[in-house]
Amino acid sequence: MDSKETVLVVLRDFIPDEDLRKSMINVCREIVTYHRDDRREDPGMLSHFGYTCGSRHDPQIRLAAACIKLDTDEKKLREADMNDRAQGMAGIVWNLMRSKFPPEIVADYNDTIRENDIPRMDMMRDDQSFTFKVGGEDVTFDTGENGLELPPPSAMAAVHYARYTHTESNGNSWIVACTVNAPDDYTKGGNFYLASYGIMMLPATNTAAAWRPWHFHGTTLYEMTP
Repeated sequence: MDSKETVLVVLRDFIPDEDLRKSMINVCREIVTYHRDDRREDPGMLSHFGYTCGSRHDPQIRLAAACIKLDTDEKKLREADMNDRAQGMAGIVWNLMRSKFPPEIVADYNDTIRENDIPRMDMMRDDQSFTFKVGGEDVTFDTGENGLELPPPSAMAAVHYARYTHTESNGNSWIVACTVNAPDDYTKGGNFYLASYGIMMLPATNTAAAWRPWHFHGTTLYEMTP
C-alpha cells in the first residue's frame, strides 16, 4: 500500500562551497579528538557538541564535556574556540537544511525546542549569532525573526562510526545528518540503511539526510587498514 509517507530524505552536493566543506571536516576531527566518545561500545567515534542533558547521576542541561581536564587557561581557550567553530559549522548546516529539507522536518525540530523550552546552541553566550571562517575570513551570521536561526541545541560529530540495526526514542520525530566526507568506494563500508524499508543509502561526500528514529536503521562497518 502506498501511504505517500516520507521516510527518508537524501540530498547530494549539499554544501555549496568545497573549501567550506573541507573546513568542516577539520572541525569534526577536532571535536572527536577533544570530546568524550558517547558510544564507546560501537566502532568508530561519536562525540557530542553543543548542549547535552549531562550524566545519568547528574542530569542537567550543560555544554558537552571535554575528554580532558580543562585545568589551564590554554586548554580552556582551546575548548571555547572549538565550541565556537562547532557552533558555526552547525549553524551553516542547519540553515542550509532549513532552505532545502521539507518544511515539516524543520518544523519538527523547532516545535520540539519551543514546546520543551530548550535553549538553542548559543554555547552559553549572550548573543544570538554564530561565526565560521569562510574564504579565510571570520564571517558572523546574525539570527533573528524571519532570518537565520541558531542551530538546534545538540549535535554530534562522527568519524568511522558504525552501529547495528536499531531504533531510537527521541523528543522529535526526525533525525538529520550531514556527511562532509565519505569513502569513494561503497564496498569499504559506511553505508547507512533503513532496514524497515529495505533501503541502503550509498555513502557519498557532501550528503545530507533525514529519517525517522523509530524505523529500524544502522550503518555498516568501515573497512579499516591496520
